[in-house]
This record gives sequence, C-alpha cells and structure tokens, in this order.
Amino acid sequence: MAAVSLIIGQRLDIEIEESGAASLGIDVRDGNENPFVFTGYQFEMVVKRARNENLPDLFRLNSAGSPPGILVTTGNINILFPSTENKSGRYVYDLWVTHNDTRKTWTFGDLTIRPKAY
Repeated sequence: MAAVSLIIGQRLDIEIEESGAASLGIDVRDGNENPFVFTGYQFEMVVKRARNENLPDLFRLNSAGSPPGILVTTGNINILFPSTENKSGRYVYDLWVTHNDTRKTWTFGDLTIRPKAY
C-alpha cells in the first residue's frame, strides 16, 4: 500500500544520560546533496513533561539566544543540551524552525534522560 505524508516534521526520539554535557549534531543536505544553507533560519527546542502549553518548560533552547543552545552552520544543526543532573525521566520535545516569519515543526518526539551510571 502506498502512503504519502504531507507533514514536514518527523518523529525523532532522543535518549541522553544525566550529565552536564550532551549534544546532538544533525547534518542536513539539500536536494542536490550539498550542505543546506540556513541563512535566515532560526531554531527553537522546547522540552516539557507532556504536550501541554500550560506546563512549565524543563528547558528551552534557541539559535538566537545568548549563548545559543542551538548552533546552526551550513549543513549542520548542533543542539547543546543544558545540564540534566537529577532530571532523569521521560519528556517530550518539539524542535521548530522559523523562516520568512513561518514556524514549522522540524522534529518532535520523546526525550528520555537516563539516570547517570555511578
């Protein structure tokens, strides 16, 4: 059976360990297999206990912050997670991209923070 998805955002579940240093690099290519040029793009990641606008964020990262929590270069998105000490558990996240005043979901899914191995 054929299937067509018109949804741009794709599910990507992430697991990290409780720590002060975790990062995720995503390489992105254009239709010609060249590194994608992100000029004019901004990214934001929101992590919560559940998908509910009224819940507080566990953390929020963006590519325009100071310092940025998401580094964007030609062909690469690098997410720099904040300290997750004593925050083990299962969360949900959304990674949004804004370009030309339009915000879309880039990826979404579960973010599992595993207890640190001692």
